[in-house]
Formats: sequence, C-alpha cells, structure tokens
Amino acid sequence: MVVVFAAGNQGPTTGTLNAPGTAKNVITVGASEGVRAMGGSDQCGASDLDADIAGDIAYFSSRGPTTDGRRKPDLVAPGTHVTGGIAQTTTPGATGQALPCYDASGVCGGTTGGFHPPGQQFYTASSGTSHSTPAVAGGVALVRQHFINLGLTPPSPAMTKAFLMGSARYLTGSAANDTLWSNAQGMGLLDLGRAFDSGDRVLRDQLPEDAFTASGQTRTFAGTIPDPGQPFRVTLAWTDAPGSTVGNAFKNDLDLTVRVGAVSYRGNVFSGASSVAGGSADPRNNVESVFLPAGATGTFSVTVAASNINSDGVPGSGTALDQDFALVVYNGLETPVPNVVPAGATIVTEGCGPGSGALDPGETVTVSFGLANVGTGPTLELQATLLPTGGVNGPSGPESYGALAPGALAVARPFTFTASGTCGGTLTATLQLQDGGSDLGTASFGFALGALAPGAIGTFTSSASITIPTSGSATPYPSSLTVSGLSGTITRVTATLTNLSHGYPDDVDVMLVSPGGQSVLLLSDAGGGGAVSGRTLTFDDSAASAVPDGGGLVSGTFRPSNYEGTASDTFPAPAPVAPYGLALAALNGAS
Repeated sequence: MVVVFAAGNQGPTTGTLNAPGTAKNVITVGASEGVRAMGGSDQCGASDLDADIAGDIAYFSSRGPTTDGRRKPDLVAPGTHVTGGIAQTTTPGATGQALPCYDASGVCGGTTGGFHPPGQQFYTASSGTSHSTPAVAGGVALVRQHFINLGLTPPSPAMTKAFLMGSARYLTGSAANDTLWSNAQGMGLLDLGRAFDSGDRVLRDQLPEDAFTASGQTRTFAGTIPDPGQPFRVTLAWTDAPGSTVGNAFKNDLDLTVRVGAVSYRGNVFSGASSVAGGSADPRNNVESVFLPAGATGTFSVTVAASNINSDGVPGSGTALDQDFALVVYNGLETPVPNVVPAGATIVTEGCGPGSGALDPGETVTVSFGLANVGTGPTLELQATLLPTGGVNGPSGPESYGALAPGALAVARPFTFTASGTCGGTLTATLQLQDGGSDLGTASFGFALGALAPGAIGTFTSSASITIPTSGSATPYPSSLTVSGLSGTITRVTATLTNLSHGYPDDVDVMLVSPGGQSVLLLSDAGGGGAVSGRTLTFDDSAASAVPDGGGLVSGTFRPSNYEGTASDTFPAPAPVAPYGLALAALNGAS
C-alpha cells in the first residue's frame, strides 16, 4: 500500500509540515503553482498571481525539514486554482444549479457561493496541498499500471517512491531554484513524461538476494550510460522499520555511493539540481539520490552499503535485523564493467645515494604502482599513463597492466619520474587508465616529500592474544595497537601476525584500519585448508609474492593477499564499509 499525504498549508516558513506528512515511509506532497487565471482570488484567497507560473512554489505550501532533521516534502504538484465539479440538480439549466446540500467549505470552496469562474454553478476552485496530493496519487496509480503493462512485478511502495522522486523535474521559480533535497520543492515537480519515457533503466525492487542482514554489508551494481544526451540518475529508497514518534524516527541506515568514471558521489549531496563529489553520508533519510546532468558517459558503479542495521525492516522474513531496498538507475544498462582502483605503491629505486625510503624534491625515482579491479567485469588490455601533474616531472611512458580479473590480486608496474615540490610537502602521482577504447578514469597515489627524520620510524606491538573462532568475529573485535611518539602522516606500513593458529586458515580474514578509517585487507581466503599452528606472517607491499593459496599457511614475508575479492568480503561494524584497500599503501597519507 502506497500512502500519499499532504504536506500542509502553513508555509512559507520552514519546519511547518503537518503530521502525518512528516512520516518517513509516506510520499509527502507540497504544492507548486497551477496555471489558471480566474479573474480574481478563489475561496482560499489564492489570487491569479498565485496561479500564473508553473515553476513557482505555492506560498502556503508547508516546508521541511522534520523535527528530527529529515527532508520533506518528497515531491510537489500543482495546488493553486484547482477546479472541481459540483453536484447538480436534476434540471441544472444552461449555467448549472448546485444541489442545496452543496458544501465545499472543507476545501475552502465555499458553501452557497464561490463558484469559479463566475456566472455558473458547474464548477468551483480552491487551493492547497490537499489538491496537489491527489495529482501525485494518480501518478502512483499510473506507475503501478505502467509496471504491469511492461510485464513487471507491481512495484513496492519503496520502488514507487524511488521511481517518481528519481524522475522529478527541478523547479527554478519563486521559492524554488534551491539545492535538492529542498525543504520547499522536495526533489521537484511530479514528471510523468520522464517517468514513462523510453530511457534505459536498472530496476531492483526488494529482491531477496539484495537484502541486508547485518551492518557492514554492501551490494554493488555496475553498467554503462547509453545516452549522453540524457541525465544520469540513481535513486535508492527503502521502507524503514517503525521508529519513534517523539525522537528520531529513522532506524536502519543505508548509504548510496555512485561512481562515474573516476568520480564518486554520495547520496543526497547536491549543489542546486546536480550532485557534487565529496560530502558526508546521509544518516537520516530513507531515500537517497545522485543526479548528474546530460553529458555523463562511460561506465558507472552503484554501491548500496548497510551502514547500520538495527531493526526489523522486512517483517516476516524470520530474522530480527534486516532491510531490503528499491533501486532505480535512469539512463543506465547493467553490464559487467571493470572498476580499477589504486592498490599501493612501492619505491623501487632512488637517485640520491642508497635512498631514504621517501621521495626527495629534485630526485629521479622509479616507483611501482599497483592497480586492482574491484568491478564486475575484467579489463581487456589495461594501459596506464603517468601524468605530468601533481609534482611528477618527465614521467616514463605508458605501461600495460593487461587483463585484470574482478577480485584478483593487484598488479604493479614501474614508472620513472623526477619529483618536484618542497620538503615536507606532498606529491600526487596520477595514472590515466585506458582499456582499449574505454576511458576508465584515473587512479591517484599520494607521497610525502623529503627524507624521513630520525625517530620517524617506530615498531609497535600488542602482546594481548586474539581468539579466532570457527565463525564470526574474533575476541577482542577490533584488536587495537597504540601508536605514539610519531607525527605527520604515514608513508609506509608493514604488519606482522605472530603465532597465528587456526583449524582452517582459509576462513581467516584480517584487516588493518588506520585511525582515519583507511583500510587494507591483509589476509583473506588464503592458505587453503588444514590446521596450522605458530605461524608468523609479515605483510609488506614490497614482498616478492603473495601468501600461497592452498597448501596451508607458512611463515614468511608476503604482500597483502586476498583471493576472494573485495566484493565478497564484509566486516561488521565498527569496521569501515567495503570496498577495502588491497595494499598497505592504502594507509599512506593518513595520520
């Protein structure tokens, strides 16, 4: 059951929504202006000037946000000078004759008067969000029929909400022209033309395989943008578990991240009508959107992350903690595509003597840059070109990384360049990625410039044991190492596990996380079966090989080793949300 409710008529002040239009799972409707001159004001007091520009917000329409900080309304529709027929006597005559019981005072349509236009009694007119709301309810009914006509399963309330909010038209008139999600226009004007056009869409509606059962889980979908002449839009919605009526109403928290090329966008981070990179995840709203204007091309990936699953969002499923969702990708085709990300960098040679372990200004160096594919499809012939920007001068030519399979171990290739900048500053090396005719964006690596100062290297050890069970999280979880006496940012990390023992090492997943939340998978699905005891494993990006996959774990120094792929690895909170780093260099630059 899709519930559509009016925002109320207490505008134009913010925070004036009426309950139950404040409810998170309903579609809350504000009023834009209709366009209908009537020669004067209707019975509600709305004049012709309040019904002359379709891009304006009606002055009376209640505004968000709600008291717990959620955004409302969701949509707007015309709500001024809305006409309605009047019940007639049996012989109304040429100009009409209202029944004696006619009473439209409840919608300020008058009782014995107030007929609009004047000179007849067939029609009256009034204004309010109670009139814009039925327009959206009609749109909801048409969405349901549209899905049925296409042979699809009738849409859930969450899908209906995502479908309409994701196709809304941005308004630029009076009290509009603001940043989405707007307190006045919501995500914009109901636009059935966009909703029912022939554009390609990815639709995922509360599928059992997509449902979350624990915090930290993720679902990723990828594809291509078929039409650069149309906008690219992604909208996520979910029917949240019942919440408080006196405090924060929101319960389960899902977060949307969309990557187009090399740029990532978070849900509900907008400037005006379009999404912008950066910003923070939205912890309150159960609808999140990323809108990009026409012109976007190439590949995309959409990640839905379960940042906090604390309630029963899928009643009757047999689990107490769960949440499903609906996802609409407009102007998208779901196809297997690669998603190549940085996977660490190692200094191979330095031009200044035996080397300091860091890049010095003016020094010519050779650095091995690692790349990994965390997408859903392989690269065919990945070429990387080091760009002469960010302090990189005279870079060597392109290197071939070849075919990178999704979730496979990272591949590294050497590049030579001369570093520039000031001691203590930073250098950013950027690889331009090309796979045949496809532009895969860029991958960037940060370095601190200048030799390491005396005392800037430390070894830190925890002697407390970590108990690793046959399944579930270790004890303690997480296990902490206190690092002190160092300043600045990380330029290199190695990590050692001492006396590792387990009955089936292939089950053991180990992740290292910096205070800032940067992460790297040290060990995952490596070593195969067979009990091991007393193994010592050191992880170092410059090691010659990864941990062998099969034959049991052996002691030694290895590169971080993940044989399952980041798409399959999830760690419960308080661990960060996947995807995780695939090399210790992912921690570089952190405090």
